[in-house]
Amino acid sequence: MVCHTRVHVSLSSPNTFPLITGSQDPAQTTPLSSPTAFTPTTSVVSPLTPSQSFHSVKHPTGPQFMGSQASEPLVPYVVAHAEKQIFCVLPLIPQVSGQDYARTSRDLILPPPEAFLALNTSLPPAFPPFHTHNCTWSSVLSLVQQPLLLWPGYAPKNLGEYPDIMTLWQTWDEGVLIEGVGCMPPLRLIDERWGSCLGQRARWRPHGDPLARTIWAKFNFFITRINAHMATGHTIDQTLTFFESERGEKSVNQFHKALQGKKSQKRQATDAIQHT
Repeated sequence: MVCHTRVHVSLSSPNTFPLITGSQDPAQTTPLSSPTAFTPTTSVVSPLTPSQSFHSVKHPTGPQFMGSQASEPLVPYVVAHAEKQIFCVLPLIPQVSGQDYARTSRDLILPPPEAFLALNTSLPPAFPPFHTHNCTWSSVLSLVQQPLLLWPGYAPKNLGEYPDIMTLWQTWDEGVLIEGVGCMPPLRLIDERWGSCLGQRARWRPHGDPLARTIWAKFNFFITRINAHMATGHTIDQTLTFFESERGEKSVNQFHKALQGKKSQKRQATDAIQHT
């Protein structure tokens, strides 16, 4: 279910981004200039707090529910989050003239505007036009020209930052939800486009970066095993329950080390048999 809360909006001109102020915690806002000169430090929206929890929408009007309705433009806005994080967010529900602007729990957390421009272009950073017909993750990612710029914002976490295997899997399969901000893309969609398939080097992960390589290898360690377990006929719920049972009281990082140890022991046993 898509949920939303209301924030106030004012439009300074047809060519500027909307000025949005949180309903309980007003933010200092100034208009963004036209999309051809995007400045992520202005027109900042405060993130929604738990007290501003999203209210359910009985009759959603977002793009996934548009059907045959006419496509409408969607304008990105900016959210300032904890620890001075800035997110560019694409709303799922278009602003209706004379009504408050609706923010949803599934608004898309966009990559930087530079990601949509060709490398070495002389054009200033700009988001492409978004409409209700092309605001799915598949559509947004199809517009990306520099996939390497996706890593800083969408890279998986260190294993120690995941509370359980389910959260790690959701990062891959559904995308990370950030409370009061929106949703990141499922990493499976990014890796399907720019991962290391058919012997090609991954295009969205930094080349020659040992830290990035380690983070991805550990994350993918579990994704590979979860997919392998499901390939034997188990559902995702059964698979996650199995891995959580195996993990027990261990942290995800400790569980990874334990599984690595079993893998090493199995390899040593195989080598011993081959040399007898």
